[in-house]
Amino acid sequence: MAVNPAGDHLYFSLPSVVPPIGNSVLPFDVATGSFESPVWVGSEPDLAAVSADGQHLHVALDGGKSIVRLSLPGLKPEEQFQIASADGKLMDACFLLSLPASPASVIADPCFGSDLDQSFGVAMYDDGVPRPQRTTSYVGRTGSPTQGPLVDEAQLSDDGTVLYGEQGEFDGSQLSRWLITPQSLQFDSAGTSFGYQLYLDLACQHSLCLTGSGYIADTNTLQFVRQQLGDFANDGLALMDLDNNRMFLLVYYGADAHIQCYDATTYKLSGEYVIPQWEFANSFKKIIGDRLAIANGEGLILLPISLLQPPPG
Repeated sequence: MAVNPAGDHLYFSLPSVVPPIGNSVLPFDVATGSFESPVWVGSEPDLAAVSADGQHLHVALDGGKSIVRLSLPGLKPEEQFQIASADGKLMDACFLLSLPASPASVIADPCFGSDLDQSFGVAMYDDGVPRPQRTTSYVGRTGSPTQGPLVDEAQLSDDGTVLYGEQGEFDGSQLSRWLITPQSLQFDSAGTSFGYQLYLDLACQHSLCLTGSGYIADTNTLQFVRQQLGDFANDGLALMDLDNNRMFLLVYYGADAHIQCYDATTYKLSGEYVIPQWEFANSFKKIIGDRLAIANGEGLILLPISLLQPPPG
C-alpha cells in the first residue's frame, strides 16, 4: 500500500492470485471511502511508492523483475526498467523509495524475494538508468570500514539528500548513513550494532529513526537513544509523526494487532487500540482526517487516531 503526499489516496498492488483484477493497481479514495477502477500494470505488482510531487507512482513488478512508472491520477504507463544487481542478475525489489528532489528517480534494493538479509547493493535509478555506484553488496563484501554495512531496509532524510540504512538481522542490526550524490550512494558513517531483530522496518523523520522493534536512533550520531519502546520483543511496523510529537508502532500479541502511540519527547505510551484477529499487516500509513490506514492481505482499516485509548493509570 502506497499513499500520496496529500494523504487522500491509497494505491494497492494486486498480484495474479486476486481474480479477476490481479496484476493491477487498485486506487482508493480516502475522502469518499471508495475504491476506484483497477488498472492493469504488469506481472505480479508488489511494492509501490508515490513521488513527492504526487504526479507519479513507481511499482515493482516481481514477475518481470522490473519497475514501472505510472502517471497520476490516471495510472498511465510512462516507463519500465529492470532491477538488477551490480553484476547484472535480475532481481526483485525488497524496498522502494521515491527521491523527493527528483520525481522520476527511485531507490531500490535488488534481492532474492524474501531473502531480506542479502542485499545486492541498493541502487538509484534516474528515468530507469542506474547511477554508477551503489551500496555494499552481499556478494564480494570485504568487511572494510570504508565499504559500509549492508542496507536491507532504508528511509530518506526529509530533504532527500541522505539515505539511512538498517542492516539485516543475522549480521546484527546497525544504522548507517549514505550521502546521495549525482553519481552514487556514498557511505558516510555507521553506528554501533544493536543486536538481533526478527522483523525489519524503519521510519525516519527530522532527527529520529524508529525501527519496527521499537528502537529509536538519533540520525546525527546514529546511536540509539532508546533501546526499546513497549514490552514486545521483535516484530512490528513503525510510523513517524513528529510534527505532532508522536510516533506509532503496530505490534502483535498473539493474533491481535496493537496500534500504539508514543510521545516523541518522553517516549511514553500515550494511546493504544487493539484490532482482534488482524494478522500479517504489511502496511501502515497516516492519511487525511488524522487517521491511520492499516492493510493486510485481506482488508483495509481506516482508524481515527482519536480512538487510541490512554494506558490504565
